[in-house]
Amino acid sequence: MFKRFLVVWLRYKLGKKTDVAALPDIPRDYVARAVRVYEAEGIKGLSHQRHARKRSALYGFEEVPDTSFEQEPGHSLAEAKDRIARLTGLVRGLTQVRAFLVRPGFRSRMTGHIPAKANPERQAKFRGETLDPLIQKAQNQEVVLLFMDAAHFVL
Repeated sequence: MFKRFLVVWLRYKLGKKTDVAALPDIPRDYVARAVRVYEAEGIKGLSHQRHARKRSALYGFEEVPDTSFEQEPGHSLAEAKDRIARLTGLVRGLTQVRAFLVRPGFRSRMTGHIPAKANPERQAKFRGETLDPLIQKAQNQEVVLLFMDAAHFVL
């Protein structure tokens, strides 16, 4: 982008596009194109980057995953692929579906299991006899109480 500004400035300082094109790494057609864009659109035209990018046919259905997956989130990318195919009629690969879902803000999450050996009675006893008195002492600033979590499960 800076190169386009420099080329236009040099073109108007030096007067000829051949003089600017004589500089290293600046072809004459690049000079002509930059000057043409500047004359047609001004500085905003020079700062705008024009990259051609193919768009997937899925991008016509951007609201479909928002409504569907917010109501009932998918459990896997394959399930999302099947649901998108059912809702839109377009069948795409897993890579395209992943790229399509990332745009509105969906992301993959690593999940873990919930420990199966939880004992509610022992937890209630621990809370009543140990944790609640410690929390009370911490609120009275008698002790410093720190909580640490060793596992971060996503449900």
